[in-house]
Amino acid sequence: MPVSVPYAVRFYLLLTALFSLAVAPMATRAADGPKNGVVLLIRHAEKPENGPGLSPEGEKRAALLPKFFREYQVNGKPLKLDLIYAAADSEQSRRPKLTVNALSEDSKAKIIDRFETKQLTKLTDAIKDLPAGETVLVCWRHGEMEELLEELGAKPKELLADGKWPDHVFDWVIELHYDRKGRLLKASRSSQHLLPSDGY
Repeated sequence: MPVSVPYAVRFYLLLTALFSLAVAPMATRAADGPKNGVVLLIRHAEKPENGPGLSPEGEKRAALLPKFFREYQVNGKPLKLDLIYAAADSEQSRRPKLTVNALSEDSKAKIIDRFETKQLTKLTDAIKDLPAGETVLVCWRHGEMEELLEELGAKPKELLADGKWPDHVFDWVIELHYDRKGRLLKASRSSQHLLPSDGY
């Protein structure tokens, strides 16, 4: 014989279930980035027709990046980099680390290059676990930038051309700001304007 459940009990169970659904997204949402932090994203410098290194133009860009970031400002103050992340070397490309070697020496910011190109979740987890207030630069391969931005809580279609980083563009800088809980506050894109082709 079926057991009759009092109306008040059924109503309470329904309210409890609805409340759980309502708060679940807030309770499970993880931080997008470092607490009170800033993340800068750049692509590695220009590549040659063959080989894992940089083209002559790419070497020029890498050499100019230290001066560019010495003059770069975040919230009206000179940039102070705490860490640099570069995609790990592969047989096909050593370009990310080659791009930021001079910048690392100039800024005294250590390069972390243990994450492979596709290890975006491991990369972003490491960034999210940084101490509060850190400012980091990520130099990656452009084919992964859309997914990387999503992992960091940003919207690629608002920052990239049709949501993709174009093959011919090497000079963009994406700037992401996070609040005290690591939630994305604002995002913007600018150009380095270091070489004649920049900004196009």
